[in-house]
Amino acid sequence: MTDTAPPVVPAIERHGRPFAIRLRDIPQPWRGHFHTALRGSACPVIEGEGLCAYVWDWQDWLQGRFPHDGNESQARVIYDELRSVFIATVLATGATYKAADSDEIAAWLAVSGVEPGHVSIPRELIESAGDRMNINHMLRLIHDAEARERAEARGRPRPEKSDRLSRFITSPEFRERVSAAVEKAIAGLEAKGIKPRYIERERKD
Repeated sequence: MTDTAPPVVPAIERHGRPFAIRLRDIPQPWRGHFHTALRGSACPVIEGEGLCAYVWDWQDWLQGRFPHDGNESQARVIYDELRSVFIATVLATGATYKAADSDEIAAWLAVSGVEPGHVSIPRELIESAGDRMNINHMLRLIHDAEARERAEARGRPRPEKSDRLSRFITSPEFRERVSAAVEKAIAGLEAKGIKPRYIERERKD
């Protein structure tokens, strides 16, 4: 960035709201610096518009908040309407994964070591509240199920709960759903030559 006032860049709108900017509309030297900052970040693909960036990434960069340091979010999930797929990105590494199923995305995030509550899902990019909730919900369920299995493996008694969530987590239906999603996520990683890293988390008392 420079000491002079930043340029005003026209925005491409989606559903009546600013959505993206064209990098060609940004004058130098801002364009070059911002382009460098975008490396490893997800960018929108808009036919005929060339290289683009999300409006909020541009605004955050102008205010010194981009690239994100990962303290607030470990990953971001967007939805590519043209390809009808979700795209998840781990911010620290830039690793990305695409899937048409939100359960599979949640499983990949879990395999990648992303903690529940640390996934950024912009409303502008995933308008379906159901999809946004399902990704976070499944990530939490997978994380809790893994914690329960580790506790059982260590011989610790699992507290009995009568709530619906507890019954669902321990049900065969949930285990089948999670197993299928995790297997698809792992297969996708291995197909790219990436070996999943399994993390043994310490129990928090």
